[in-house]
Amino acid sequence: MTVASGIDYEFRTTYHHSLLTENELLDTMRAISYAGCSTYYIQKFHSDGVEDSELVKDCEICSIPESAVMLGQDLFEKFEVR
Repeated sequence: MTVASGIDYEFRTTYHHSLLTENELLDTMRAISYAGCSTYYIQKFHSDGVEDSELVKDCEICSIPESAVMLGQDLFEKFEVR
């Protein structure tokens, strides 16, 4: 629906390894691409304002999987890690 609307859009996923597995992230990216999306961003989790101490603690080692970066470059016209 969004893709076919004719309105400018972008899809974004904020990634934190405790909330989304690498495979779930890759599956999400494939589904969004399959739906016709051409612009997609993966956002790094930032702990500003987060009250969950476990998420904040795990944030220190949270990075975007290289497999997701490679897949994003292959699937989308516009792709970026933010």
